Amino acid sequence: MTHHGQPEQPYGPPQLPSQPYGERYAPQQPPYIPPAPPQPRSQALAVTALVAGVIAVVAALWVVSRGVAPFIGLIALVLAIVALVAKKQGGTKLAVAGLTLGMLSIPLAVVLWVVATNQQTANERQVQQMTDCINKNPEDVLSCSGLD
Repeated sequence: MTHHGQPEQPYGPPQLPSQPYGERYAPQQPPYIPPAPPQPRSQALAVTALVAGVIAVVAALWVVSRGVAPFIGLIALVLAIVALVAKKQGGTKLAVAGLTLGMLSIPLAVVLWVVATNQQTANERQVQQMTDCINKNPEDVLSCSGLD
C-alpha cells in the first residue's frame, strides 16, 4: 500500500497519450493514387468479323468456294454480334459492316449455288439431247446442233 491508502501500481504510473485524442482516432487518408490511364479498346473481334464477312462474300461469288461461303458468313455473323455486345470492345462500325457482309453472303451464296446448279442441270440435259439426236441421225449432225 502506498502512503494515502491507495494500492501500489504494479506497472508504474499511467502513461498519457502522445497525441491528442482527436488526432489519434481521426480516420487516416489513404495515399493519393492517380487513376490508371484508360486502356485502348481492342477492336480485334470487330476487325475479325469484317474480314470474315469480306471473305464470305468473295467465297459466295467464287464458284469453287461457294459451298463454304455460308459457313464463313455465319462465323462473321457470330463474331460481329459478340463484338457489338461486348461493351469494352471498340469498332462498332467495323462490327456492323462485318454483320452486314455476313448476312449478305449467306443468301448470296445459296442463290448463286441454286442458279449454278440449275444451269448445270440444263446444260447436262441439252448435251444428253444432242447426244441422243446424233446417235439417231449420225449422218445429219448439223440438224442436231440447230445450226442448219
